[in-house]
Amino acid sequence: MSQEQSDVNWILVSLTSPKKKDLVFKRIKSDKQLPDLIRSEHSVYGEWLLLEVSDVQSVRECLQKIDYIKKVERIKPEDANRMLGI
Repeated sequence: MSQEQSDVNWILVSLTSPKKKDLVFKRIKSDKQLPDLIRSEHSVYGEWLLLEVSDVQSVRECLQKIDYIKKVERIKPEDANRMLGI
């Protein structure tokens, strides 16, 4: 694994409802800290968001304050790539 790959952090966010995905995206964008911590965001499958982040713990703490988020978990870059079809 290259140094660049090891610096990549991915978080999989499970939502309580796929219908709330747009609302959660808006809340993430309007947060004071989150836009600076999230490198990229992807909508995958129905109720999941995949976020590439710079600081897992800070993002996790911020996300836990947002409604409609059921679970936040860190995943391996290989798993993220598979979900993205890379």
